[in-house]
Parts: sequence; C-alpha cells; structure tokens
Amino acid sequence: MRGFGKDISINDLAEMIVKDKTRIRHIPHIHPQSEIPKLLCNYQKAKDMLGWQPVFSLEEGLQKTEQWIKSTNLI
Repeated sequence: MRGFGKDISINDLAEMIVKDKTRIRHIPHIHPQSEIPKLLCNYQKAKDMLGWQPVFSLEEGLQKTEQWIKSTNLI
C-alpha cells in the first residue's frame, strides 16, 4: 500500500485499524457529492518535488502509529 496507486475503501481502512468489524459503527448521514468513498495515494509528485518516498507500508504505518499511541498513554 505504499502509495503505488492501489486504492482502499474507507470501510477496509476502518477494518484495518480496529481489527474487529463488529466495532465499526456506521453513522447515518447525508452523503455529499464530495465525500470520498475510497482512498488512492500516489506519491510521485512528492518524490519529484521533494525527493521523498514512503518507507513503510500502510499496514506497517498503522502498526507503528498504534504502538506510539500506546507508548504515550493516550489510550
């Protein structure tokens, strides 16, 4: 998932984060035209302009973020 043009739905991202589909609560609301149903990342512009490219996959990044949050005692 390193931003190589592979898309992910918002629901799939939520499942990756909580790891338990039963914990996801969908809140009914009016869906505006601009609401994003899925994410698609391409880091090429950042690479071209800044020389930056991702080091971690989405899964690794989520895992490292979770570890950091736990280390700060925020949850």
